[in-house]
Amino acid sequence: MSRQEESQSIAFTKLDAARRQINTAIWLWFNGADIVSVHTLTAAAHRIVLDLSGSTEMASFPFDTANLPEGLTKKMFRKAETLLEPAPDDPDETINLKPVWTELYLFLVISAYIEFAIDDDSYHPLMSAFMLRLGVCRPEVFRSDALPTFDKSLNIERIKKLSKSEFLKEMFGNISPPAP
Repeated sequence: MSRQEESQSIAFTKLDAARRQINTAIWLWFNGADIVSVHTLTAAAHRIVLDLSGSTEMASFPFDTANLPEGLTKKMFRKAETLLEPAPDDPDETINLKPVWTELYLFLVISAYIEFAIDDDSYHPLMSAFMLRLGVCRPEVFRSDALPTFDKSLNIERIKKLSKSEFLKEMFGNISPPAP
């Protein structure tokens, strides 16, 4: 890195930071990257959106609690943000994180961001891609009113069989990674 690059700074708002964290988490998720990194970026974005909105609650709960994966409850979502925060207790404590928990948490954070930033132009196609993929592949966990009805011409079963990266490319073309 050159001295000029080292001395440059970037200007961004807190809402920009949340959007960037969400989009990076989604990009990492679609490309099969480390789920712990996806989770921590999601938690960081969630904290910003909650702080900016003045809320202490997440967006409305779009899930059918009867169909959530085993071990996942509303209480777990509330704990999701602090799951990896440094604790004064045992630094060698083992944490068990199921990827589905992070996926559903990311869905909630995107929902909260959209709700808060509704007049903002920073919504990104990656957010739409993630929401669509989750709705197609995990419709059973959502309340009946939480997802749109899919066009009958879509071959949902074929789409479900696509890998995450194949889905992204086929449904959205070449979406570029989030801008730095």
